[in-house]
Amino acid sequence: MKQYPNTLAATKSPEITALIDSMSVVGNGFFFTQEMLDNNESELASLATAAAGNTEIQTRLDATTIKLNEEVAAKKVVDDALSTANTTIKTNEAKIVKLQKELADEKAKPATDFQNTNRDKDPLTSEKLPFHESDEDPSNQIADSLFGKPVTKKVQQPA
Repeated sequence: MKQYPNTLAATKSPEITALIDSMSVVGNGFFFTQEMLDNNESELASLATAAAGNTEIQTRLDATTIKLNEEVAAKKVVDDALSTANTTIKTNEAKIVKLQKELADEKAKPATDFQNTNRDKDPLTSEKLPFHESDEDPSNQIADSLFGKPVTKKVQQPA
């Protein structure tokens, strides 16, 4: 006779006592005693309770996974900021070394060299007009559009 261990476990029966092959069955099913049906029902109820507990655990697991993903994203932001800060520090250290070298070079020059000006390094060269005289300056363009372009008047000297 075929064994049905899950059915036996659910009904808490030691064995299937009757299996009638010659009986015509109009529908699928089992013959249960009241006790077997009660045991089966309580076993199914405990499985449903366990499944509900699994749902609660899954909900907690999903919430924990969301928190973990948020923490991983926050760690990535911090790591990126740290990487940027380290790059900035290295750049600034290179600038400091360069400026210290320039300072040492300047300190090595005689004091009279500091009094000589070098007009080539001036921001205003002969081909550039000061901003208040330049037609290209945005503030002058706005003023010209509001008040008109200024006209230079020639003053005649008395003869």
